[in-house]
Amino acid sequence: MSLLTYTSLVQELKSYLERNDVNFLAILPTIVRNAELRITTDLKDLTTQELVAGTMLSGSAYIAKPNLWRETVSIGLILNDGSVKRLQPRTFEFCRDVYPENAAAGEPEYYSDSTLDYIFIAPRPNIDYSYELCFQSAVLPLSDSQQENYITRRFPNLLLYACLLEAAAWAQDDEKLQVNQALYSQALDSGKTEQKRREVNRTITGVS
Repeated sequence: MSLLTYTSLVQELKSYLERNDVNFLAILPTIVRNAELRITTDLKDLTTQELVAGTMLSGSAYIAKPNLWRETVSIGLILNDGSVKRLQPRTFEFCRDVYPENAAAGEPEYYSDSTLDYIFIAPRPNIDYSYELCFQSAVLPLSDSQQENYITRRFPNLLLYACLLEAAAWAQDDEKLQVNQALYSQALDSGKTEQKRREVNRTITGVS
Protein backbone atom coordinates (compact mmCIF):
# COMPACT_ATOMS: atom_id res chain seq x y z
CA MET A 1 0.00 0.00 0.00
CA SER A 2 1.23 3.51 -0.82
CA LEU A 3 1.59 6.15 1.88
CA LEU A 4 -1.69 6.25 3.80
CA THR A 5 -3.21 9.52 5.00
CA TYR A 6 -6.48 10.28 6.70
CA THR A 7 -7.88 11.64 3.45
CA SER A 8 -6.78 8.64 1.37
CA LEU A 9 -8.08 6.26 4.05
CA VAL A 10 -11.51 7.90 3.95
CA GLN A 11 -11.53 7.67 0.15
CA GLU A 12 -10.55 3.99 0.25
CA LEU A 13 -13.30 3.23 2.74
CA LYS A 14 -15.92 4.94 0.60
CA SER A 15 -14.65 3.00 -2.41
CA TYR A 16 -14.46 -0.39 -0.65
CA LEU A 17 -17.88 -0.04 0.91
CA GLU A 18 -19.49 1.78 -2.00
CA ARG A 19 -21.05 4.25 0.41
CA ASN A 20 -21.16 8.01 0.19
CA ASP A 21 -24.42 8.74 1.99
CA VAL A 22 -24.83 11.33 4.71
CA ASN A 23 -25.15 8.81 7.55
CA PHE A 24 -21.97 6.99 6.55
CA LEU A 25 -19.96 10.18 6.11
CA ALA A 26 -21.12 11.36 9.53
CA ILE A 27 -19.96 8.16 11.26
CA LEU A 28 -16.64 7.83 9.38
CA PRO A 29 -14.49 9.80 11.89
CA THR A 30 -15.81 7.57 14.69
CA ILE A 31 -15.10 4.44 12.65
CA VAL A 32 -11.51 5.56 12.09
CA ARG A 33 -11.01 6.49 15.75
CA ASN A 34 -12.46 3.19 16.97
CA ALA A 35 -10.15 1.36 14.56
CA GLU A 36 -7.14 3.21 15.98
CA LEU A 37 -8.19 2.34 19.53
CA ARG A 38 -8.67 -1.30 18.55
CA ILE A 39 -5.15 -1.45 17.10
CA THR A 40 -3.65 0.35 20.11
CA THR A 41 -5.22 -2.24 22.42
CA ASP A 42 -4.45 -5.29 20.30
CA LEU A 43 -0.81 -4.27 19.86
CA LYS A 44 -0.47 -4.05 23.65
CA ASP A 45 -1.06 -0.38 24.28
CA LEU A 46 0.82 0.90 21.23
CA THR A 47 2.87 4.01 21.99
CA THR A 48 5.67 6.05 20.45
CA GLN A 49 8.71 7.52 22.18
CA GLU A 50 8.94 11.32 22.25
CA LEU A 51 11.40 13.87 23.64
CA VAL A 52 10.45 17.35 24.88
CA ALA A 53 12.46 20.12 26.52
CA GLY A 54 11.28 22.34 29.35
CA THR A 55 12.23 24.34 32.42
CA MET A 56 11.83 23.36 36.06
CA LEU A 57 10.94 26.52 37.96
CA SER A 58 12.72 27.36 41.20
CA GLY A 59 10.66 26.32 44.22
CA SER A 60 8.11 24.27 42.24
CA ALA A 61 8.07 20.51 42.87
CA TYR A 62 5.91 19.73 39.82
CA ILE A 63 6.32 19.72 36.05
CA ALA A 64 3.36 19.20 33.72
CA LYS A 65 3.09 16.00 31.72
CA PRO A 66 2.98 16.52 27.93
CA ASN A 67 -0.17 15.96 25.93
CA LEU A 68 -0.76 12.25 25.16
CA TRP A 69 1.74 11.21 27.89
CA ARG A 70 1.48 7.54 28.82
CA GLU A 71 4.70 6.72 30.70
CA THR A 72 7.92 8.52 31.66
CA VAL A 73 11.07 6.94 30.22
CA SER A 74 13.65 9.34 31.68
CA ILE A 75 14.21 12.91 32.83
CA GLY A 76 17.57 14.54 32.18
CA LEU A 77 18.55 17.63 34.18
CA ILE A 78 20.78 19.93 32.13
CA LEU A 79 23.46 21.39 34.40
CA ASN A 80 25.35 24.66 33.98
CA ASP A 81 28.37 22.93 32.39
CA GLY A 82 26.11 21.36 29.75
CA SER A 83 26.22 17.87 31.21
CA VAL A 84 23.03 15.88 31.71
CA LYS A 85 22.10 14.39 35.06
CA ARG A 86 19.51 11.60 34.97
CA LEU A 87 16.91 11.81 37.72
CA GLN A 88 16.06 8.52 39.40
CA PRO A 89 12.47 7.22 39.37
CA ARG A 90 10.97 6.65 42.82
CA THR A 91 7.55 6.38 44.39
CA PHE A 92 5.86 9.53 45.62
CA GLU A 93 6.04 8.17 49.19
CA PHE A 94 9.81 7.67 48.91
CA CYS A 95 10.29 11.22 47.64
CA ARG A 96 8.20 12.66 50.45
CA ASP A 97 10.00 10.58 53.09
CA VAL A 98 13.44 11.70 51.91
CA TYR A 99 12.41 15.27 51.11
CA PRO A 100 9.40 16.32 53.24
CA GLU A 101 7.31 19.29 52.17
CA ASN A 102 9.31 21.62 54.42
CA ALA A 103 12.71 20.36 53.17
CA ALA A 104 15.13 22.86 51.70
CA ALA A 105 15.22 23.28 47.94
CA GLY A 106 18.19 21.81 46.11
CA GLU A 107 19.43 20.15 42.95
CA PRO A 108 16.77 17.59 41.96
CA GLU A 109 17.61 13.90 42.42
CA TYR A 110 14.35 11.97 41.97
CA TYR A 111 11.03 12.07 40.16
CA SER A 112 7.68 10.36 40.62
CA ASP A 113 4.69 10.07 38.27
CA SER A 114 2.55 11.11 41.19
CA THR A 115 -0.59 12.41 39.50
CA LEU A 116 -2.42 12.11 36.20
CA ASP A 117 -1.21 15.52 35.00
CA TYR A 118 2.06 16.21 36.82
CA ILE A 119 5.47 14.69 37.60
CA PHE A 120 6.75 15.25 41.14
CA ILE A 121 10.38 16.39 41.52
CA ALA A 122 12.47 15.92 44.69
CA PRO A 123 13.95 17.94 46.11
CA ARG A 124 12.15 20.95 44.69
CA PRO A 125 14.56 22.95 42.49
CA ASN A 126 16.64 25.65 44.15
CA ILE A 127 17.04 27.46 40.79
CA ASP A 128 15.51 27.21 37.34
CA TYR A 129 16.77 24.09 35.53
CA SER A 130 16.41 23.12 31.89
CA TYR A 131 15.42 19.49 31.38
CA GLU A 132 14.71 16.89 28.72
CA LEU A 133 11.77 14.56 29.23
CA CYS A 134 11.68 11.29 27.28
CA PHE A 135 8.25 9.65 27.42
CA GLN A 136 5.97 7.11 25.83
CA SER A 137 3.22 8.94 23.97
CA ALA A 138 -0.17 7.74 22.84
CA VAL A 139 -0.57 7.77 19.07
CA LEU A 140 -1.94 11.05 17.72
CA PRO A 141 -5.52 10.48 16.50
CA LEU A 142 -6.11 10.93 12.78
CA SER A 143 -8.26 13.80 11.52
CA ASP A 144 -8.46 16.31 8.68
CA SER A 145 -5.73 18.31 10.44
CA GLN A 146 -3.65 15.23 11.46
CA GLN A 147 -3.19 13.37 8.20
CA GLU A 148 -0.55 10.84 9.34
CA ASN A 149 0.52 9.10 12.52
CA TYR A 150 2.54 6.12 13.68
CA ILE A 151 -0.15 3.66 12.62
CA THR A 152 -0.49 4.99 9.05
CA ARG A 153 3.28 4.82 8.62
CA ARG A 154 3.91 1.42 10.24
CA PHE A 155 0.65 -0.50 9.89
CA PRO A 156 -1.43 0.91 7.00
CA ASN A 157 -3.03 -2.40 6.00
CA LEU A 158 -3.94 -3.17 9.59
CA LEU A 159 -5.62 0.22 9.91
CA LEU A 160 -7.63 -0.29 6.73
CA TYR A 161 -8.88 -3.71 7.84
CA ALA A 162 -9.68 -2.39 11.31
CA CYS A 163 -11.77 0.37 9.73
CA LEU A 164 -13.58 -2.14 7.52
CA LEU A 165 -14.25 -4.27 10.58
CA GLU A 166 -15.64 -1.31 12.51
CA ALA A 167 -17.75 -0.28 9.50
CA ALA A 168 -19.22 -3.78 9.20
CA ALA A 169 -20.09 -3.76 12.90
CA TRP A 170 -21.76 -0.35 12.52
CA ALA A 171 -23.73 -1.54 9.47
CA GLN A 172 -24.65 -4.78 11.28
CA ASP A 173 -23.46 -6.76 8.27
CA ASP A 174 -22.62 -10.17 9.74
CA GLU A 175 -21.19 -11.59 6.51
CA LYS A 176 -18.73 -8.74 6.01
CA LEU A 177 -18.00 -8.74 9.73
CA GLN A 178 -16.68 -12.31 9.53
CA VAL A 179 -14.65 -11.65 6.37
CA ASN A 180 -13.11 -8.44 7.75
CA GLN A 181 -12.42 -10.06 11.11
CA ALA A 182 -10.34 -12.71 9.35
CA LEU A 183 -8.45 -10.09 7.31
CA TYR A 184 -7.86 -8.00 10.43
CA SER A 185 -6.63 -10.97 12.46
CA GLN A 186 -4.15 -11.92 9.74
CA ALA A 187 -2.84 -8.35 9.49
CA LEU A 188 -2.69 -8.15 13.30
CA ASP A 189 -0.48 -11.23 13.48
CA SER A 190 1.91 -9.58 11.02
CA GLY A 191 1.77 -6.38 13.06
CA LYS A 192 2.65 -8.20 16.28
CA THR A 193 5.61 -9.86 14.56
CA GLU A 194 6.81 -6.49 13.29
CA GLN A 195 6.32 -4.87 16.68
CA LYS A 196 8.30 -7.62 18.40
CA ARG A 197 11.12 -7.25 15.86
CA ARG A 198 11.30 -3.51 16.54
CA GLU A 199 11.35 -4.08 20.29
CA VAL A 200 14.26 -6.52 19.90
CA ASN A 201 16.13 -4.04 17.67
CA ARG A 202 15.52 -1.23 20.17
CA THR A 203 16.86 -3.38 23.00
CA ILE A 204 19.99 -4.39 21.08
CA THR A 205 20.83 -1.22 19.16
CA GLY A 206 18.64 1.50 20.64
CA VAL A 207 17.15 2.06 17.16
CA SER A 208 13.48 1.46 16.25
